[in-house]
Parts: sequence; structure tokens; C-alpha cells
Amino acid sequence: MSGGGVVAGIDVGTTKIELDVYDEAGSLVLRSTRANKTLSDGLRAEQDPKALLSSVKGLLDEARKAGARCVGIAAYRGSLVVWSREGSPVTNIITWMDLRPYKLWGRLPLGLRLASRLPRIGQALSPESMAVRLAVLLAEDPSLARGLAEGSLMAWNIDAYIAYNLTGSYAADSSTAALTGLIHPATLKPINLVFAAARLPRLRIPRLLPHEGLDPLPLKGGGELGSLVGDQQAASVALDCLESGCLKIAMGTGLFLDYPTGDRLLLSPGKGLLPLILLRGRNRVIYGVEAYLPGLGKFVEWFVNSLLNGSYEAIDAGIAESSGRPPLVLPFMWGSRLPRLRGGLAGILGLAPHHGRGDLAAGLAHSIAALTSLLERSLAGILGEPRSIIVTGGLTRLRRLLELVATYLERPIYLARTPGSASALGAAMLAARNCGVQFNPNVEVVRVDPGSYNKAVDPEIIAGSALKLSSALVGCTSSASRQSW
Repeated sequence: MSGGGVVAGIDVGTTKIELDVYDEAGSLVLRSTRANKTLSDGLRAEQDPKALLSSVKGLLDEARKAGARCVGIAAYRGSLVVWSREGSPVTNIITWMDLRPYKLWGRLPLGLRLASRLPRIGQALSPESMAVRLAVLLAEDPSLARGLAEGSLMAWNIDAYIAYNLTGSYAADSSTAALTGLIHPATLKPINLVFAAARLPRLRIPRLLPHEGLDPLPLKGGGELGSLVGDQQAASVALDCLESGCLKIAMGTGLFLDYPTGDRLLLSPGKGLLPLILLRGRNRVIYGVEAYLPGLGKFVEWFVNSLLNGSYEAIDAGIAESSGRPPLVLPFMWGSRLPRLRGGLAGILGLAPHHGRGDLAAGLAHSIAALTSLLERSLAGILGEPRSIIVTGGLTRLRRLLELVATYLERPIYLARTPGSASALGAAMLAARNCGVQFNPNVEVVRVDPGSYNKAVDPEIIAGSALKLSSALVGCTSSASRQSW
């Protein structure tokens, strides 16, 4: 297909990379996707940086052929990759699904572990942060430290690696950088205490790009990179959920709840919640607070493929058909902030001989809804009740699941139907503004009311069961294994 497109968005997700090309009216001219494979080996969850970059470059060529010369890129967060000045990767991409920080926590520098207990700095030094992932990487391969200190090697999230190879500029998204644990979200300056506590070399910090008011970066091969943004931030832009009182819920590979706080940065929101930058312009910054359960989507994918014959629709069918109280399904809760666990945890509790696949599917659905409610309650308890709740992500195609989520939230929610990926759309919207491209997308919003379902799971029971099960498992392990929790 050639012509018709004016702007494009690329969503670099964990399981796939999606290109969406739009015309001026916001209609989808072209959609193209490529798989993004994860190499899993025990605790490791890595991706091939050369394959990822090749996919992005291929999609850029498709965007140009479709007429789009201005491109925005949204990328998943919590990653780490090391590459050389020539742009060649030195390590694989360590993804946010990698569990080594939890396993090796007890072997990391004492200063880092002590600093992680401090009220504010502890937010930056959670096991999920890039700072801790880098400490783990250097513990495994100390030879990298010299190259990072000298500047012959660079280490950052995949957004900087992609931008470096596409434009030649060492640049990164400011909102993603503020989540690395190395950069202060208020000043966007390096946090010296973190570097010292984690014994990290003073690596080169990329130029941190704003979302609005960015001078587009010329792309090798033609066209301009008009935006570089984190995937959840891009989705908030696409759904116009940037005002205080609007809560965005993304139900995809992870479960993410983002609540804007305007120009107020809450460095220590409490309850394991994460402060973040939702949008940064030259003249304004919009902050927010995030609650999340990273592994939800991957667990659901495993559950569906292993127990439901690959049918996601079985989840909706289970909700409709199950009677009584289904078994309690605990999704794989590593890295979750509510409850905060230093290890992996999953389980099915209350399983009885009369339970069939439909009951298992219903138990999973009720647990997803209950966990969503638990995260929402944690945010509302600090920031007040949201005026509106808008949802997006792959699991939102299940209508009964959405009704069940609304049932647990005890209020209507609103399903956003974007032309393509919400993250790709948000990246394209920001790129169009910076490139001076006329672009008026239309996002359809559909109200979803609570269904006529009984709540089968108490959200607090899920949290309590997880912590009790975690404690029981830890109590049964050796002292060496105990360090992994």
C-alpha cells in the first residue's frame, strides 16, 4: 500500500511490535505487526536486540511506503541493554519479566539493600528498577563496568538503544528515564546516592526528550522521529486521561493503573505505589501515580493455552456458566506492588473434584477483577475516588470480564476503542504535534455497567492469601532459597 498516511506510531511491546499508520482524519491506513520473542531460561527473560531493531526498521520502511514521514515510538519500560558506540549490542535485552533481581537480591551490595528501605530512595531501588537490574548484570559480568565508566559502552532502556540506532543521537524518553531509579523524576538529574549505594559506574546519561515541544530527530533512511515515549504514558495520551480524576486501566501483558496528579509529584505515595511522569512538555509536566501487577497477561496467556485449550473466550463462558464459588486463582505475582513480593508466586486454592475448566476460567476472571479492585482501592485511598475509569488492552475484548471488573469496582467503566494500539496511537499523536502534522483521531468510548454477578473473591483475601502462601513456602525452604523471596 502506498500513500494516504501522514503519521505513524510504533508500539514496541513485550510480545509483539505493532505499526499503525493513520491519515489526517485519524483513520487507520495500515497496520502491521511482528512477533517479539522472549528467550526464557529459568530466571532469565531476555530478547534479542538485533532482532528487535530489525523489526522496528522493517516497520519504519512500511510506514514510509504508506506515506508517513513522521513517526512516534512507544516502548515497554523496565528493560536494560548494553551497546557500543557503533550501536552494536553487547548484551541481550533484559526485560521487565526477568526474575534475577529477586533471586540475587541477597548478593547485591549491602548499601543498595539498605538504601532500598529508605522511604523515598527505596521507590527507586525496587528490584524491578533498571538500577537494580544493572547491578545484577555487573555482578554477573564485572568486565562491563570499565566500558560504561569510560563511555565506550552505553546502558539504558530499549528506547535509547532504538533511538541511537535509528537517528545516531543518544537520546531517551524522560518519563521512562524517571522510572529507572537512576534519574530523579522532579529534576531529571542523576541520583548520586543510587549510583553510590548500588556501586554503579557513572555511565553516560542520554539526552532526555520531552513529549511536547520536541524538535524531531532525523531518521536514517528518511523521515523524522517525532516522539519517544513509554507505552503506558502513550496510552494515557491516546485516551486523553491526563486530568486528575481520570483513572486509566491497561489490561495487557501486565495490569497497569495510572492516576494523574497534575503538577503535583508524590515522591512517596505509599502502599508500594510508583510516582511517574505522564507527560512532559517545555512548559508543563503532568505527574501521576501507578499501581501495577506486571506478570498478569503472561500468566493469563499460559493459563489459557495450558488449561483452556487456547480459547480466551472460555474466560467469558466460565463467568456465565460457573455456579457457586469457583477456586481462587492467584496469578503469577512476581514484582507486584500489592502485595510487594520478592519472588514468584502463583497458585489455585480451593480446587475441588467437581470443578471443571469453566470453574477454573471463572476463578481466574474473578481473581483478575478482584486484583484490579485491590489496586484501584489503593490509589483511591490516597488520591480520592476517580471521576471516571477508562480501560484498554488486549483483555478488554472479553465483554463479560469487563462487566465483572465493573462489578468489583462497583461502578461503570468505559472501554476505549482505538483504531489500533492505544500506545501506538498516543505516540503518533505526540509525533504529529511535534512534526506539525494535522491529525485528528477519534477514540470511541463505550460504557460498561456492572454485571449481575456475585463477587466470588474478596480482594483483601487475595492479598492475604498471597502473603500467607509466600510465608508458608519460605518457611519450607532452605536458608539459601529463602533469600530469593
